Amino acid sequence: MFDDDGYAKYCRRHTGITIVQNGIELDNRFVVPYNPTFLLRYQAHINIEFYNQSRSIKYLFKYVSKGHDRVTTAICSEDNASVGNKCTNEIKQYYDCRYISPFVNGAYVKLDVLAPDLGELHYLCVLLTFVKDPTSFEDIQTINGVLHPTYKDVCYALGLLDDDKEYIDGITKASRWSSDDILIKERHRLCNPGTLLYTLLDDERIKDISLAEIETMLRTNGRSLRDFHPMPLSSHSLLSNMDNMLMSEELNYGSALLRVEHSTIFASLTPKQSNIYNMIIDTINHKHSGVFFVNGFGGSKKIFIWNTVTSALRGRGDIVLAVASSGIASQLIPGGRTTHSKFAISLDCNENSTCSIMQGSDLANLLKHTKLIIWDEAQKTHRYCFEALDKTLRDICGKDDPDCHKKPFGGKVVFDGDFRQIFPVIPRGSRQDIALSSLNSSYIWDACKVLTLTKNMWLGTSANESENQAISEFVDWILKIGDGEVGEIINDEEKEITIPGDILLNNVIDHI
Repeated sequence: MFDDDGYAKYCRRHTGITIVQNGIELDNRFVVPYNPTFLLRYQAHINIEFYNQSRSIKYLFKYVSKGHDRVTTAICSEDNASVGNKCTNEIKQYYDCRYISPFVNGAYVKLDVLAPDLGELHYLCVLLTFVKDPTSFEDIQTINGVLHPTYKDVCYALGLLDDDKEYIDGITKASRWSSDDILIKERHRLCNPGTLLYTLLDDERIKDISLAEIETMLRTNGRSLRDFHPMPLSSHSLLSNMDNMLMSEELNYGSALLRVEHSTIFASLTPKQSNIYNMIIDTINHKHSGVFFVNGFGGSKKIFIWNTVTSALRGRGDIVLAVASSGIASQLIPGGRTTHSKFAISLDCNENSTCSIMQGSDLANLLKHTKLIIWDEAQKTHRYCFEALDKTLRDICGKDDPDCHKKPFGGKVVFDGDFRQIFPVIPRGSRQDIALSSLNSSYIWDACKVLTLTKNMWLGTSANESENQAISEFVDWILKIGDGEVGEIINDEEKEITIPGDILLNNVIDHI
């Protein structure tokens, strides 16, 4: 049933159950109609009405469409302002105004919050909260009798922009409604719940991530940090790879700690090691193409050079990929991995093989932004693996830089090894097969610049001069064996070597 105004008339039955409240007998008919489902769902009072006329709709939505809050104010002279006196000429002196807050000349004016990027409008808004009773714009621009050309200059004259208080206040206000925390987001993104992340993310890295986050939010609104001079800019590689887990892992090194470590270990390099270090760093700094092979026997401290190079480049925010042909060797360099796992090299390579890396993937983008790849124990790997990586890097890096098609590995690879040690293992292979499988039999070897280390860093470590002499003689003997200068020739492939008696174990029952 509906009444004359179109509202539904709800009927609740008389169940015979009554209660007495304040001397009045109440029954089921006195209960206001309600919807139990909505009450339980929203835990709030909800009145549901059936409507079929425009007046009902206006009642429901009037608070949404009624417009600005309004107040009626009167402007009276001082003579009529006393209590009990009424203003004359009401029609002329009464105005319909918007609700406003700051009190200026007896009237209320509403000042909207204006962002700093609006320039002079923002500074004018700031000045209106400090300059008392201005009568004109020139009055606002005049400080101590000096007319300033811009509102920004006025703010400087009043000391409002002498420090970073304005920006600090803005950041403080933003922190009250922004719940995103850089450290928490990075910890969740990298699945690193421990405290190690806090040691890897130094202030400089957090600053870069924050700038990249701000730049991303600004771009969604058609703006950029470039519009707010002199705000610093985030790196392009970080900005374009915010969701790249591989990039984040390679960039999450403590830059400050690495710079301290670099200054310490760099001072310990020998002149020969320093020359190799400077040659590699200069090639990277000048963006020249270069492929190097550091040839050195065990004890020449090749790894010491790589630790110095990686700390220098990672300390300034560059990406260095350290890989090795074996799992044990990969653990000697911070962040080291095996070559097959890092570059997705096939276990069964041939002359036509390439790495399983898709163009545009996270790994491909990582390789594009990599400054240097260090490949340790390179002599143990089949040349087809090097050629597969070479073709892959030329293809990936050449997409944005056509010159990279002409550069081996895109000009960002350094090898090291010792050809006196074990060569690639070729099942049932002849001597020729093993020799042809090594790196120096590949077309890549022609582009390699060979750098040699000749000093054994382990010599002279003992305080006993006779012991140092014995170690030196033993090392020279081992090197001569590797160079094929020791032993009697049996045939083209074999020599008979006599082992000195001072390194043999005699009178031992169990030789194993």
